[in-house]
Amino acid sequence: MTITDEAKATEALHRIGYYRLSGYWHPMREIALPRAAGPPTFLDKFKDDSHCSAVVDLYVFDKKLRLLVLDAVERIEVGLRVEMALLVSARDPLAHRREIEVHHDFVAGRNGTKHSEWLARHDETVDKSKEEFILHFRRTYSTPLPMWMAIELWDFGTLSMFLSGMKAADLNVLAKYFGLPRRDLLTTWVRTINHVRNICAHHNRLWNRVLVDSPSPPKIRELANLDHLAATLHAQNRLYAAAVALRWFLLKLNPTSTWADRLKQHFTTFPESPHYHVSQTGFPADWEKLPYLLELVRYLYCLGPYHIEALHQERSREPAASYFVVEVLVILAVAEHCGQVGVTYRAAPQLGLEHVFRDFGVIGFRLFLLGGHAGAPNTINNGGIYP
Repeated sequence: MTITDEAKATEALHRIGYYRLSGYWHPMREIALPRAAGPPTFLDKFKDDSHCSAVVDLYVFDKKLRLLVLDAVERIEVGLRVEMALLVSARDPLAHRREIEVHHDFVAGRNGTKHSEWLARHDETVDKSKEEFILHFRRTYSTPLPMWMAIELWDFGTLSMFLSGMKAADLNVLAKYFGLPRRDLLTTWVRTINHVRNICAHHNRLWNRVLVDSPSPPKIRELANLDHLAATLHAQNRLYAAAVALRWFLLKLNPTSTWADRLKQHFTTFPESPHYHVSQTGFPADWEKLPYLLELVRYLYCLGPYHIEALHQERSREPAASYFVVEVLVILAVAEHCGQVGVTYRAAPQLGLEHVFRDFGVIGFRLFLLGGHAGAPNTINNGGIYP
């Protein structure tokens, strides 16, 4: 790794820490492809053109990205509190405490129930609270807190857990309010937002992270402008999927929100390095070209097989075009999906695409094609990139 300013590099290591920074220079490490099936091995050696300054720039970029995400989470958390309280409290101010008012799966179990565990957590939070409105309520009343007051004490985890245990009818109402056709989209998207919120709140790396709690993806043509997310596995368990969920809720809660514009503006400051790509976080590379790229996929899928040798010859004519690398991956995915070529990481050296297979994983870039057969519609009404 090239270090042009040792004083600044030393200061960064003392201020941020070696282990925390190592997550940001991980893509700069050289890799060794295995002889047999298995994951690649990351070596303790840096690739050419690896710079310490780029690592620190990416760390700063990620820090500001976390702040942007937390800003969106705050607005969504408040909006969810309001809508959940209005819906459930309308039947009974203490509905959150009553097993009959939640889904039967939330109260099923031999050794206690999810609801009883949730309620114990809730009551502990209330008992510890020193909020003035809580103290006033205790002095004035002897009954438990009504939901519309208690919900103001819930953290996002408590909120998400109760949401997942609500009655199906209530979830259907909330899902409809937020413009979602299925309640599992609502619950999993909120759970993902909570997961991302925890990552940000604990100052952990958000860039290039696989989401442990990923959202249920929409189906093809199920949600406007989101067909590209439904068709891309890599984006579904990365930050891009969470950003889509954040943007979706924000549009419903505050249609004039400028959060997406600020997010796009932030990505214009993404550090320049041959080893860093926005696609590592699930964001489509060269997103302005995405509608064309999808059209290319549909065309190739209907056209027929492509062979590795032909790809190699084509690549030699335009070796430096980053968008072309993505197109090659799409062609590989099409060929594999059609059953014409068995594509694995073992084909990467022949095509000079080792770094791409590293970034996208050993499985490589998979694209579930719209239509699934020759003669599928020739156009895709994408409507632009989301968010």
